[in-house]
Amino acid sequence: MLKFKLASIALWSLVTILPLAEGNESFLLLTPDRVADGSCLSKSYFGSYGRPLRHAFIADVNCVMETARSLHSASMVAVPTVEGRRLVWLQEAGVDESIRGDTPTFDDQITELANGWTTLLMKQSESSTMYEETVQIKVEASSPGLDDVMVYRDGAGAIIAVSESFLPKLDTILPRFVVPIVLPTTSLGKIPVSQDAIERLQHILSKLSFNPSIASVLSHLNILRMRKDVGHLTGEGGSGLVSRHSFTDGAKDAADWIRGEIEKSGATCEQRPFLEGFSPNVICRYPAIHNTSATTILSAHYDSRGSFGSLRAPGGDDDGSGTAHLLAIARVIGQKNITFHHNFELVAFAGEEQGLLGSK
Repeated sequence: MLKFKLASIALWSLVTILPLAEGNESFLLLTPDRVADGSCLSKSYFGSYGRPLRHAFIADVNCVMETARSLHSASMVAVPTVEGRRLVWLQEAGVDESIRGDTPTFDDQITELANGWTTLLMKQSESSTMYEETVQIKVEASSPGLDDVMVYRDGAGAIIAVSESFLPKLDTILPRFVVPIVLPTTSLGKIPVSQDAIERLQHILSKLSFNPSIASVLSHLNILRMRKDVGHLTGEGGSGLVSRHSFTDGAKDAADWIRGEIEKSGATCEQRPFLEGFSPNVICRYPAIHNTSATTILSAHYDSRGSFGSLRAPGGDDDGSGTAHLLAIARVIGQKNITFHHNFELVAFAGEEQGLLGSK
């Protein structure tokens, strides 16, 4: 990894990670700074990640070095260009301190993960026969340690490179509060925001005020029913669900149940696949009373994950609680016969735990 302190144009090497074969060199640049639109990196943008936010760019070394000289702070690492490998950003989940308890720091969790990577793979493989709903991970003698897949690491984030076929199982290996986000395979580019869109948003924000109609709707949310819904999703209410991991039958059963509950409110729902093997997104729409393509979306993710190899994935807080909110809102819409000026959608995404895959 190369780290820049560019106020003084000083450059030093800290450690070499994942050396590449000659002729296949690509470099990942992470920076909190804004990159000029006219730079060679402007077409090599791969998203922004972490807290504090860092912008990711992948390009050849000449482009990276040329741009880095204009930045105040940046880190550069060589990245693998092996076919079928995907880069995954790891960060700490944003959770209340009362929930964290005595959970180790993010850095300590990554260290623990690195030290026990192969052991965790073996544990997950052995425990996959404990439940009817399983996510198989084949562990071979050549399974890499985390040191072999770690591309970048600091105190608040890390990037690993793993086989694409491993992505559906990655979340079952990660510590409880470590969240994966899969980097795209191609540059996102920069999408310009029109002045009309900016002015429209400014107008909406300027008109925000207390709305008694919305307050009335919120006052009718049934907390007891929401708790019952969470219990159904976790299996604690007798539903029989063991896991809502995106590759399990439990997730598909949950999708069927969510669709049926929201359709009772008058919505038109569909289960929309997005990647082979994953349970589908559940998309429910209430049509507008006017002829418009404008759409407002409220969403949550209904998939869940185990931790440290466990396939028991009740997911009451993450994100059974969010899904219960969608269901509660749907019931109030049906009970109060609410109509909308714009199209309105309630969406329950899957694949969130594998890196926000369902919502991309």
